[in-house]
Amino acid sequence: MSFDYDGMGAFYKKSGRSMRRTEENHPVKFGIMKDEYLASLQSDSSETIIMAAVSFKGGVGKSTISNALGSYLEGDAVVLNLDYVQKAEESNACDTVDYIDYIDEISVSELIDELSKRYKFIILDTPGDISSPTVTEILDRVDRFIIPLTTGKRARQATESSLDVLFGPDAMLKGKIRVFFLLNMYKLVSKRDQAVKHFTDLLHNMEFSEEIEIIPKLVGLKYSEAIDRMEEEAQSVGALAASNKGAYGPARKTLDSVCMKIEEFFEL
Repeated sequence: MSFDYDGMGAFYKKSGRSMRRTEENHPVKFGIMKDEYLASLQSDSSETIIMAAVSFKGGVGKSTISNALGSYLEGDAVVLNLDYVQKAEESNACDTVDYIDYIDEISVSELIDELSKRYKFIILDTPGDISSPTVTEILDRVDRFIIPLTTGKRARQATESSLDVLFGPDAMLKGKIRVFFLLNMYKLVSKRDQAVKHFTDLLHNMEFSEEIEIIPKLVGLKYSEAIDRMEEEAQSVGALAASNKGAYGPARKTLDSVCMKIEEFFEL
């Protein structure tokens, strides 16, 4: 998807001319249309759910799960990529906007407002530095987080750092927050079980802000070459499965199961 900000401006101008003609010729009708239009914008914006995939470590699967969830939610969702290094629109199968393309024209908060008029779900694919101004500017608009982690020691340390920044004593966030932890790309069950133990101990020992109520959920996703192929081909795993059910069918079933759990847990 190409998000044409200037194009939207031209659309509004064209609509404005049409509305002015209606106002001149049919003032009562114009008043009704105006009230309905403004009400629809307020309704769309208030109903939009903003989720964020976050981690201080790269390569743990933030972009992969953002792309997969965006594809699973079909036309109702858009991925807003906040990572300046990579162009997600070129590799994602779902609707995607790269903020780097609009950074000189509009703030990320304003861009979210525009996207809220068109989409029910916005999935923020964040960079490794979640303490950057681009991310902190909009964190207070997010109450659903996806934190991918892997079985390695560095990934566990990155998860701890992410939790401290987001939900620690000095956190800016408040209220009830749902956090979906995705233990991603594990290969051995023994490694998975070990990582689960480390993660459970981490949650028990973490000091969280008294103004935040964390509702956590942990789900595992085993490594799959088919899921890697999804980004290489810029196709959803569903499209790949349709082309080769034997090769990609199991991956689709697994990934859809994870997305379904996210959908249920986040009450989407």
